[in-house]
Amino acid sequence: MSGLLAVDLDLNAWAQAMKVGTLNQPARELNREWKDNAVLRLKEKYSGGPMSRYLTARSGKTRRNVRGRLVTGGAEVSVSGPGVFLQEFGGIILPKKGTRLRNGRMIPYLTFRLFQPQDTSKPTGRWVRVRSATIRAKYPARDSAREALASLYLDLEDA
Repeated sequence: MSGLLAVDLDLNAWAQAMKVGTLNQPARELNREWKDNAVLRLKEKYSGGPMSRYLTARSGKTRRNVRGRLVTGGAEVSVSGPGVFLQEFGGIILPKKGTRLRNGRMIPYLTFRLFQPQDTSKPTGRWVRVRSATIRAKYPARDSAREALASLYLDLEDA
């Protein structure tokens, strides 16, 4: 499953409400700083190791598809790749068709091999057969956007 996930942020209204305009740092620069920071944080989350809270990098395809750009009145960070929506929001994976058992019955099962911490591209763990798999939401894009905004806010307080 692949898709595109985007997080938009407009710091113009926020900068005016916080009276940041007096710092000689226009809102466009704030948007650029947030975008760059959020992109770096999101790429970190998509390159985590085996014990990462977010994802274990295998091919690096999703990490390479993290993009940030300035848009009218704000900034946008987006990511596309295999399973992006599933990783961000969670979901349930169901089998497409049944598996024939020894007695001839067709029962829908997902059959897959588990990844071990030392595995890179090919799993070597034990085989598992389940009727469905639930993927919990990990929110890497949302967390990256919030962390970048908090970092920007701290930088502005120190100024």
